[in-house]
Amino acid sequence: HSTYLTSEEFKKEQESLKGGFDGIGVQFRIISDTIVVIQPVKGGPSIKAGIMAGDRIVTINDTIRAGKKIENEDVMRLLKGKKGTRVKLGIKREGVSKLITFVVNREEIPTYSVDYYGMIDSKTGYIRLSQFSQTTDKEVNDALQSLKSKSMKQLVFDLRGNGGGYLEQAYKVADQFLPLGDLIVYTEGRRRDRSDLVATEGGLFERGKLIILIDELSASASEIVSGAMQDNDRAMIVGRRTFGKGLVQEQKLLPDGSAIR
Repeated sequence: HSTYLTSEEFKKEQESLKGGFDGIGVQFRIISDTIVVIQPVKGGPSIKAGIMAGDRIVTINDTIRAGKKIENEDVMRLLKGKKGTRVKLGIKREGVSKLITFVVNREEIPTYSVDYYGMIDSKTGYIRLSQFSQTTDKEVNDALQSLKSKSMKQLVFDLRGNGGGYLEQAYKVADQFLPLGDLIVYTEGRRRDRSDLVATEGGLFERGKLIILIDELSASASEIVSGAMQDNDRAMIVGRRTFGKGLVQEQKLLPDGSAIR
């Protein structure tokens, strides 16, 4: 599993896990060689400028980007940029004959790991977690507190498609569900002594029925959390056989910004 990451590759991989990046704040999809805005990020610069879901980005900085072969990476490279810089967009909107011009100021765009949480019924809560980033523990904590304030007695915790992230965040999330002293995970290496991570007291949902949803794309930190719940008989695991990573990786940064994982 060892690999080398160039400085650019390392930067991209870390960006989403750090909980934010600089850009214009749109979710997009390329449909028939056209950049289509699926949804502007709530509170982001695009929604402030007036860009709407369904808008088609035809020009970026006066260069036509529609009707050409364009990849997601190309679009992200053009739309992302240093906070405070501007990007000029020519937008085709349904019902408007001419292109509409928007000048959008790039800002820091927060990224979230809790995609959604809410009540399924009067006593059942639901949390969907997409990754384990630097902000995951706080996001899950906030979600649990909100759901408990709505009289949640049982919880569905959805880890389907969650490819993992930071080990420390996986440990903190699992700690919300397990009582004092339960073993969550241990690490041990060829030149590294065994290190146990055990649950502390004061988790927000140490009692109450818990179901964890998993699938074949649930990996790494997702497997640590679901495995800890299963081994401690804390939750029922529902879904498909997970990815099967079975190890924890560390990264060594090199002077030029690249890394060895």
